[in-house]
Amino acid sequence: MKYNILLTSALIGLIAIFSFSTIDSSNEKTLNSTVRNGMNCNPITSSIPLFTNPLTVLDEVNFYVHGFYGVYGNDDRFITKSDLAKATTLEDLMSNYPSNWIHQYESVWVKTTFGDKKVSLMSKDEKLSDEQRSLLNESSIGSFYDIVINFERKDDITGEITHERINMNLTVVPEIQADFPLGYEKLIAYFQDNSRERLGGIEVDDFTSLYVSFIIGPDGKAKDITVNRTCNHPEIDELILKLIREMPVWTSAKDANRNPVNQRFELVYGWPGC
Repeated sequence: MKYNILLTSALIGLIAIFSFSTIDSSNEKTLNSTVRNGMNCNPITSSIPLFTNPLTVLDEVNFYVHGFYGVYGNDDRFITKSDLAKATTLEDLMSNYPSNWIHQYESVWVKTTFGDKKVSLMSKDEKLSDEQRSLLNESSIGSFYDIVINFERKDDITGEITHERINMNLTVVPEIQADFPLGYEKLIAYFQDNSRERLGGIEVDDFTSLYVSFIIGPDGKAKDITVNRTCNHPEIDELILKLIREMPVWTSAKDANRNPVNQRFELVYGWPGC
């Protein structure tokens, strides 16, 4: 009986997640290019995004009883330095760029920070200015850019003009990104198998999803491990930190000259709604 109730709850919860994802957001006037809440981002080390594989009933039960793990590139949208150097338009920076939304451009800003200095450069349309291209070419691995596109959008039916904005965060990543040699599923299994007994009895009511950033160094080992958001259970925070410190060695990231370099990642642990 208890198992049947658990199965039913898991299925209802899963339906609720996918139902929520279909809610119409057409009234939003600021359109973020990605959603950074852990559950809506693609794992950088896998070609299979979280939630795209059909889940078995047992997977659903484990998901709701034990929570989920995700390991992601610690950036919203990424580009290599070589691709950035070739960019001349917004479409070069953003795959599936929604040019059909644009009735008329108002301004396009490229913003970044060098040390304590903030730099903002503007162009008038989808073509990057020489100054903006020069700024992008000054990037290094880990450089962060904020692309802000202000535009007019025309309703195809009513002809109504609205003023809207696209915010796109762009991070420069290595030419060859770090990878877990056994595969993404084995990486997640490592965390699950080594924490299931300790995490099975957590009270979800006072639990918030745990976010931990770490760097995979040139030697393939994790370093600079930092809790970005605690789960409100110090013993769980420490357990996850220990597992990251002791996880198997990765294949390190490499630059254009095939030299091993650092790359930052983020681990998320939690339940839906936490």
